[in-house]
Amino acid sequence: MGSEAVPPEAPILAPIEETGQQPPLHAAVASFVNRVRALTDEERRVVAERRRSLDETHHERSLQAGADALARQAHLYVRSRAEVATAHVPDALGEDEADPEWVEISRLVQIAIDEGLVAVVGSGTLHPNHLRELIAPWPAELPGA
Repeated sequence: MGSEAVPPEAPILAPIEETGQQPPLHAAVASFVNRVRALTDEERRVVAERRRSLDETHHERSLQAGADALARQAHLYVRSRAEVATAHVPDALGEDEADPEWVEISRLVQIAIDEGLVAVVGSGTLHPNHLRELIAPWPAELPGA
């Protein structure tokens, strides 16, 4: 009786598009992309400080889980990452200047953007603890938002 109800080749996890969650996923990714593209330098500084404060050992496990979760939505990550390709570069980082503080902020924000996209794109399959860890640099409210 039990083995007849579910064929043995039936997947345990259904892809997001099969469960009707694809439009909300795309909306969440678009919202994150819009937020990233609208960053001010002060907001970049906040995100960088929050990213700097994370425990890298614990964070690495969350990032690995996030990378695994991207398998079915890699195209969405790649397309979204292209849309925010230069969003990490602060206005204060002039073309002729290489202020070490702003270079470091830029580097940390780029990491936070990449990991935030991993979190949002993988949100349909990521464990909530990993999701929280990857999105941690992005406070609900940013100064000036």
